[in-house]
Amino acid sequence: MFKGTARQKSGFQWHQDGFRPFKLLPRPVTEIWQRPDLPEVVADLHSQSCAICLVVQDRVFSCLASRGYESHRGCSVAVCEDCVAEHLMHFVEGSRYTAAPFLCPGCSKRVPMRVWTALRRSAGKETLSACSSGGGSTTATRLLPLSVLNMYLGNPKSLMTLRCEGCDNPGDLFVRVRLGADREVVLRNLERKLTPEQVKSVVGVWKRFESEDDYSAAHVIDDLVRLLSCEPGTGDLEAPALARETMEELLSLIVDVERRCTLNLSWVRRFPFVYTRCCDCQVCFKCKTSGFHEGQTCAEKQADELEIEAQYCPECGVPTIRSEGCSHMICVCGASWIWEGADY
Repeated sequence: MFKGTARQKSGFQWHQDGFRPFKLLPRPVTEIWQRPDLPEVVADLHSQSCAICLVVQDRVFSCLASRGYESHRGCSVAVCEDCVAEHLMHFVEGSRYTAAPFLCPGCSKRVPMRVWTALRRSAGKETLSACSSGGGSTTATRLLPLSVLNMYLGNPKSLMTLRCEGCDNPGDLFVRVRLGADREVVLRNLERKLTPEQVKSVVGVWKRFESEDDYSAAHVIDDLVRLLSCEPGTGDLEAPALARETMEELLSLIVDVERRCTLNLSWVRRFPFVYTRCCDCQVCFKCKTSGFHEGQTCAEKQADELEIEAQYCPECGVPTIRSEGCSHMICVCGASWIWEGADY
């Protein structure tokens, strides 16, 4: 526990899309894509051939990953604004129902969200109302439209959707980011739970996950389990209560949606016995079945489920099992359809 002046020497601080030790708590930050002071990332004024379209351009983006990592020297590949914009659009379209990391087209190293969401066209290539009206400074045009970005931001919720047996409503397990006063409450809770040594270890784990591509989410979960586990769970499928609570608090501090989703998903895959947020009902996330199948592995439970008749949603094609109730089916995608066959 941190008390008095000791709290000024150790603890958590938020930095862009992660956490690190602090001396004095900073002002609360908001979601990175909504921050009014987010710096714009524009192409360099440097005539060079684009590595994708092979046309010599006046402005090109150098290694995008190097803008997010101080330790990364960067690649020598240059890409023009139009090709980066198209690359972004294909990336989001190909990431439907996932929150995949955006990679530099040159070195294939992960580009933090705070960088690729800030990519802008140079002022010379845009037509803005402020310019036509003759007043004030202008804001460069986004390479990725907000409507497309919002589609990407909604993917984690879809990825971790499940239906609650208690209220029969769809919900999700994606941990929302905590902002403002709520963030301060989380920080205080973590200070009470974790020792200075644990804080140092957690920060080290985050720094590796944020900067090292070969340090996967599975490695992070393994290290955090060793760090946070305090009591046995139900076999290996339910996380210890204190570890589960602490992990959710840590996830709620991660602003970068892709990093948060990757860790969140890895956690519920490692510990698939979860509780719905609405009714606190037991669900196996991996098997998508109500209750905890104690004494059975997920593989054994899924083998049993294969013997149960399933029909497929006509809209999204997801296999559906009818366990009770009428023949009117409502899929997690929102489609309504009628179960074919004998009624109960």
